[in-house]
Amino acid sequence: MQKVTLTADVLLGVIKSVFNDKDIDTINDPELPEDWQGKSIQDILNIKYYTFKHRPESSEQIVREMKAAGNTQIDELMAVNRSFGCFTLDSVDREFSKNTDTAVCSGVLDFWVQTSKLKLVDSLLEKCNIALASALIPVSFKMSDGTIENRTLSIGFGRPSGFDFNTSSEIGESVQFPVEVDIGISLPTTQMIDYKFEFTAELDANDEPTNFTEVPVADYSITETAQTKGLPTMTHPSETGVINLSAGTTYSFVFDGIVDNPFINWLANRTLFGNEEEKSKLVYLKLTRGQLFKIYPTTITMHSIKAIDDGTNEVHSLNLCIEEGA
Repeated sequence: MQKVTLTADVLLGVIKSVFNDKDIDTINDPELPEDWQGKSIQDILNIKYYTFKHRPESSEQIVREMKAAGNTQIDELMAVNRSFGCFTLDSVDREFSKNTDTAVCSGVLDFWVQTSKLKLVDSLLEKCNIALASALIPVSFKMSDGTIENRTLSIGFGRPSGFDFNTSSEIGESVQFPVEVDIGISLPTTQMIDYKFEFTAELDANDEPTNFTEVPVADYSITETAQTKGLPTMTHPSETGVINLSAGTTYSFVFDGIVDNPFINWLANRTLFGNEEEKSKLVYLKLTRGQLFKIYPTTITMHSIKAIDDGTNEVHSLNLCIEEGA
């Protein structure tokens, strides 16, 4: 395993790829002008991103280059109506270990935009933080010897602050402000976000599980156990071998008592008010890990509800057992 090189240009490329994601880049904020709706944030900002190694081109240079390229529709005002974002990498703190490549990077993205587009940048950053919450971005690095090193990145953006207004800048009435950027890099590992948990106790007319409900799980573990018995071996009676008498898998979940979640409501009512018929029902677990999924018929071996009158919410702990051969 080789250590990847982390520079301002490399990390800015990752940030730009996030900003250009279609779900993030499309304007759908009703508080923004109607003629912006459905358009690209990057296009409306008319923004150029660069690092401390580069300088923004002048409006005159942009107009001259576009006309030289045969673009007769260029409007000089569009070149003036621009925005800039300069990314500076402040620090890279690596974990000094031979067998891993983990680092925490801190930087600042300095925006220079027209004051009328300040809300647009604020919306862009908020959409990024929502989309990237607990998400890991896969990134591939090509090393000098041609090999590929895969890593995952997490990114978080701060809030705009430290505004510096200018009523007569080169791009008109504008504002400059810094935005803190925190980036974590690690080896690709399986995360909780790679899992999806759906439950149901309902069956359709063909006795097939139906109406699965996803439950946002806070904590999850799986334990596979076998009941064993020691027996003397046939060829060496003084030595003992082991045989499995039975085997089972237990799934343990912890999740909040979300009010409008159908399965959580059914589960709570079953434990608190259910009759024997309700309590004898199988619970079907649809477990998805990455691109694979499977449906398991399970029985409830433990369910607890914890609610304390101190302002905290209701918390459920649930154990499900899957017998061997299910």
